[in-house]
Amino acid sequence: MNDEIRDVSDVARDDIVTSYTVEGLSTRGRAARLGPALDAILKRHDYPPAVGHLVAEAATVACCWARL
Repeated sequence: MNDEIRDVSDVARDDIVTSYTVEGLSTRGRAARLGPALDAILKRHDYPPAVGHLVAEAATVACCWARL
């Protein structure tokens, strides 16, 4: 486990997709964190809140699939 702690920033590195593995459970997955990139996409449109949430979820899933 990585114990590194870093401050939150507005730098593009906050837009990440990373893989993880839980050895004892034979579990693998991906975690995505989309900050500034997703904010930029959503700010360009005047989506109702429910639609904005769906667009955000779809973008996150697309990013995770793109890493396969």
